[in-house]
Amino acid sequence: MNLEAVWEDVKGQTYPNAPGSVRRRLKPESPCDVYLGVELPSRLPMLVLTVPTAVAKSLQEEPASAGIVTSLLQVPEGKTDVCMKLVDPKFADMFYRLVEDIVEKVTQALTAEAGIQIFVDRFLRWQRFLQRLSPEGLSYTAQLGLYGELWFLRRHLFPLLDSLAAVTTWTGPTGANQDFQYVGLAIEVKCTSTKLPLRIRVQSERQLDAAGIQVLYLAAFTFDIREGSEQTLPELVASIRKDLSENGSAANLFEDRLYLAGYLEAHRDQYQHRSFAIREEHLFLVKGNFPRIVESDLKPGVGDVAYSVGISDCLTYEVQSKNLADELKLRKTA
Repeated sequence: MNLEAVWEDVKGQTYPNAPGSVRRRLKPESPCDVYLGVELPSRLPMLVLTVPTAVAKSLQEEPASAGIVTSLLQVPEGKTDVCMKLVDPKFADMFYRLVEDIVEKVTQALTAEAGIQIFVDRFLRWQRFLQRLSPEGLSYTAQLGLYGELWFLRRHLFPLLDSLAAVTTWTGPTGANQDFQYVGLAIEVKCTSTKLPLRIRVQSERQLDAAGIQVLYLAAFTFDIREGSEQTLPELVASIRKDLSENGSAANLFEDRLYLAGYLEAHRDQYQHRSFAIREEHLFLVKGNFPRIVESDLKPGVGDVAYSVGISDCLTYEVQSKNLADELKLRKTA
């Protein structure tokens, strides 16, 4: 169902400029009454779930994020409307994506109780993303990091794994400790464009911590940043989309992960003129006395540690890409 088309149809109707809302029900067979609507007179979109008031009381607080608010409104017959509204048009793309996700899951619920729990769970899943995503687009550092992850995915994982498995390994956008994870193996990708001496930034004590992981790699890339229309972030995204065009499941998962990484098509023009040319590539096997800080090193009460590591100090741990390829093949056949 094209939810944006439903909203546009509702907004296109003629209504008095009095406060209120207009809504249209989706999937009447669902035990959770789910509506798309617009608030009047602003005509901003909203999602409404009508549930028994006793069920609505399970909401200990009303979820809210950047540009989006949730409110409860008691209605007749012992029911409550759970209304999620867009209050800042800058976040419209994100709101539509969030609503699509919630509607898909909530309308599959078997009971109203399950539906409201799904609503809360899905909202909280997106909340952290919504709070950190800027409506102005990715920062330069975020663009560099995303380009490096996608470059690694296409260069090193697509040739070795089927497309769905390869995209599934890309866990960085979901908040995982490492950027890629596959059957006991993890890879953290770091990118820099600085001049010598080359250093990489590690954002937490868990990124290079192999606890619970059988094998941990660090892929470190150095890029030259230039003006140009080739080797740009949108060009790389388009190339991967083409690679995945014949596998719908992989393509859909890639779009979800891309969105969670903060990449929106609305910002495409902002990324069109910055190209990334690989200058150096290193792959390190993180083990033993590899230069790093891990959770077990920290005193009680210390956390959220960020630090830098010199690439030259890691060279004794460098391995060839064949080492990673062999590990992936071994785990693929296990």
